[in-house]
Amino acid sequence: TATCYLDVLELEPEPTENGQPAQCTEVTGATFLRFPLSQIAIEGDNVEVYACIQPTPDIRLRWYVRGTEITSASKGFSIESRDDGYHTLRIFNAGYKQSGEVKCSLFRSTTDTSVAAAVTSAYADLCVLPKAYASAGERKEIERYSGGGQKLRFLHGLQDEVVLQGDDVIIEACFQGQPLSQLRWKRSDRYIMDGNVTTCNLPGRTRLLLKSIEAAQGGRYSVQLDSAAPETLLSMCLRVESPPEPPAGRPTVTTVAHGTTALSVSWNAAPYDGGSAITGFVIEMERYDEGQHQWTCVKRVPNSYSCVVDNLEPAYRYRFRIRAENVHGSSNPTPASEPIAPVADYTSATESTAAAATNGNVSSGGGGSGRTNRPAHKSPASSGASICSSIGDGGELTIGSGPMSSDGSGHIEEDTLATVPSPVPSIVFPVDGVFAEQFEVVKEVGKGRFGVVYKVVARGDGTVLAAKKVKCILKKDKERVWQETAIMQGLEHPKLLRLYATYELPKEIIMVIEYISGGELFERVVADDFTLTEKDCIIFVRQICQGVEHMHSRQIVHLDLKPENIMCATKTSHEIKIIDFGLAQQLCASTPTRVLFGTPEFIAPEIINYEPISVLSDMWSIGVICYVLLSGLSPFMGDNDVDTFSNITRAEYDFDDEAFDLVSDEAKEFIAGLLRGRQEERLSARECLESGWLSLKDGDSVGVNQIRTDKLKKFIIRRKWQKTGNAIRALGRMANLSASRRVSVIPRDAANNSD
Repeated sequence: TATCYLDVLELEPEPTENGQPAQCTEVTGATFLRFPLSQIAIEGDNVEVYACIQPTPDIRLRWYVRGTEITSASKGFSIESRDDGYHTLRIFNAGYKQSGEVKCSLFRSTTDTSVAAAVTSAYADLCVLPKAYASAGERKEIERYSGGGQKLRFLHGLQDEVVLQGDDVIIEACFQGQPLSQLRWKRSDRYIMDGNVTTCNLPGRTRLLLKSIEAAQGGRYSVQLDSAAPETLLSMCLRVESPPEPPAGRPTVTTVAHGTTALSVSWNAAPYDGGSAITGFVIEMERYDEGQHQWTCVKRVPNSYSCVVDNLEPAYRYRFRIRAENVHGSSNPTPASEPIAPVADYTSATESTAAAATNGNVSSGGGGSGRTNRPAHKSPASSGASICSSIGDGGELTIGSGPMSSDGSGHIEEDTLATVPSPVPSIVFPVDGVFAEQFEVVKEVGKGRFGVVYKVVARGDGTVLAAKKVKCILKKDKERVWQETAIMQGLEHPKLLRLYATYELPKEIIMVIEYISGGELFERVVADDFTLTEKDCIIFVRQICQGVEHMHSRQIVHLDLKPENIMCATKTSHEIKIIDFGLAQQLCASTPTRVLFGTPEFIAPEIINYEPISVLSDMWSIGVICYVLLSGLSPFMGDNDVDTFSNITRAEYDFDDEAFDLVSDEAKEFIAGLLRGRQEERLSARECLESGWLSLKDGDSVGVNQIRTDKLKKFIIRRKWQKTGNAIRALGRMANLSASRRVSVIPRDAANNSD
């Protein structure tokens, strides 16, 4: 047994010149990132105590040992302070009388040097054993865990990093003490075996070198000094980004009916965005002459998959190619399009457009039912999708009716062609085609209450898509599905799930949609290989608002915006997709729309109160999603559904939780602009996109802080338990809760009929 002296001192506040204690002021941002650790040493050892704080210009750190302040002039001590926030106290030739409390305190600098306001303090214990009482066995045990008086631990933390693909990356960690075995690094909790990775272990440090890092090597890297001591684990997240891949396939170029010297260029999305959101596309053009290949940039297009290039010379033929761009640069170009010349007169323009429209026709039929398929969407705007069926931004191709009609023989009425925009890339489905003849089912990827989703491959060109098979036993079931497909046919935006064809069978309807492989957005951001910042949230919420703004411009309201319906296009992409339009409604200005369905935590107050809804009902849901994404907390969740509905109708929420400490005021103002009880007071989707937070008007100063996702992980787990069954039962409770509130808005004849 070893003994030592241990004194615990409690100091009175230090008096100022006038004899009054210094007043403490609360300071935001002055926090400890690493606290000093308690240590055991033997008399005569050199002891080092470390602390790390958030670097703040007006904050200074002071050390105290047994209540006595240590300065640079203190004998037997040294102090080191670094600009990155790391501070070190060294005690030379430690004596057992120095056992006791070691304190480091943060002080705000003031103009009056005699007044220093303590912000916060951290404490550690130092136990120095006299040599006379330390046996050989005790010395060996101390040596094992402290390495000559030093505890086995890392001397600093590792910051999460973003690197470019192809860079050489070095991760280095310094430690004290003697590890029991050779240190080995892990990625995502698995030992690293890659050929371009080497580990170098030196006394007091370990280094990991990744030569020409690849995109697949991003993830959580960790190393542990002692497998039996969890506190000796050090980890960081490494995200590998790069310029995006080029858009899939080659662009399609067609003549424009309403112009004599213009060409319409359209292209597909990039399969991979390089880990950073795509900011736009570069359109390059070549005047096609034999033996000459001179490409020039003619346009830069943000957030679109088509453009019109005008002022061309009809005497020449032109080729086009596309590059995708993100913050890291441009992709390689796509293959060049086929040479084409702008038409010289209106007649040839009409013929060219008619031919393109005929080739772009998508018609299909139910397998044996004889019913003609509904038309689907125009342009694929996400990775892996390249099938379309309408032929422009405003003109819709229907069979036998609509703004453009066909007589079944491939001839299109000329008097409608003047309003038909240029066609887009397409793959043709045969008329009255059977689903099984056109697609091969690969595997089942999801199952819900109303149907099953399969991954399928088009037999024609191998395009990967998804097929949603919905059971329709009753007539009303089919009407519900056709209503959903009608809504989807009217939506043309890269942030919304695309519908490409529909097949009707006797007892089911098959919807061919684009294949999304990235999973739910919330599950993506809590993964070990993803470091969530406020800037990431801005990128995601901006895309949600872009998709919703497109819906609202067509007076379509989604009514079921929630985390499960926000998907990532790919597992490594920042591109999102809004899915599930089963509850979507087409609003009519002359007829108020009232509904009584939705997901309890995300529905707007007017739905609970059975009041007329509007496109602003979706904006409330976006506010809830944004709140959850930034904090992992649900703003209105109560102990049961009734409490939740009560909180929603009162619009009661706050930002008091510590999860919002690092969230910017602009983000809080954005959420507050959406979570307003009165619809007319909420921000519209267009106003959201123009807001200071989503438009990043403050530049790079927003979004640098990492957002903790531990609460978000708990939210996801809770949602998975609730997803089946609870929402259905909640609708009955919601109906009972709001029955008394909607008496005044239910027509009298409807009330009599219900009786």
